[in-house]
Amino acid sequence: SGRADLDVVITGSNASLFSGELATKIAGRFVEIPVFPLSFSEFRVFHALTEEDAARAFGLYLHFGGLPGLHHLGPLDEATFRPFAMAVHDSIMLRDVVRRHQIRNHALLEQVARYVFDNLGNLTNASRINAFLKNQKTSVGVDTILNYLRWFEEANLTHRVPLYDLKGRRHLEINEKHFVNDTGLRTAVIGYRADDIGGLLENVVCTELLRRGYRIAIGRMGDREIDFVAERGDARLYVQVAYLLPTAATLEREVAPLLALKDNYPKLLLTLDRELGNDIRGVRRLYLPDWLEQDESGS
Repeated sequence: SGRADLDVVITGSNASLFSGELATKIAGRFVEIPVFPLSFSEFRVFHALTEEDAARAFGLYLHFGGLPGLHHLGPLDEATFRPFAMAVHDSIMLRDVVRRHQIRNHALLEQVARYVFDNLGNLTNASRINAFLKNQKTSVGVDTILNYLRWFEEANLTHRVPLYDLKGRRHLEINEKHFVNDTGLRTAVIGYRADDIGGLLENVVCTELLRRGYRIAIGRMGDREIDFVAERGDARLYVQVAYLLPTAATLEREVAPLLALKDNYPKLLLTLDRELGNDIRGVRRLYLPDWLEQDESGS
């Protein structure tokens, strides 16, 4: 129409929106804006939890996730949550994975998805998943598993985070981590287990870093691992995530990989310990829910 004040917004549920003929027609004339589930701050507003204790509100966020549609279902409880979240999960799997890629073995697809959901925070690869499935008497090729993992990511069901060698300054192909886009979808599929708290905390931090526009990787220095190496433009941020730090030895173990770094980029240790004490030799210690509610300048 030639109107300079007109914005056109096209929405889609997966990465295929900008493939094929449409991508050719609008190439160089669009800006892609990723949309994520509710942040912790948004979750508290949507569910009228702004005056609630942060620890309790964060527990609900871990359990139920940030699907905006939950807001219309009333109080957060399993009876209303699970049918809704399972319907969202099934819709994504059917529309954006099964139909799009003409998958016939739905049971195998779900097995791979459940494995990913069950291994948040664990390094894995297609060969390891293949070995697990063989133990379950399921025969499948590694290439098929690689396809499934890629399609989950394209459907915005999961995030793949590669392993990065900080000394060699290169990505390593041997292992990676996969996180879910929304922890509530995981709860709906495999349930909520308190023993999984470490992986769930990493998952929340992963999604928040992506929401803030960072590219992320898992840092590796010899036998030491840094949960997230986050980069945005010329800025870099190192993040270690820990549940609780009950002893001085636990604290030292968690900060050791960060202290081994020889550059001057910011280093964060995020935990659910409210009694944080002082920062440690340049490593900032923050209460994780507080960090989630900071603006981006607090990253």
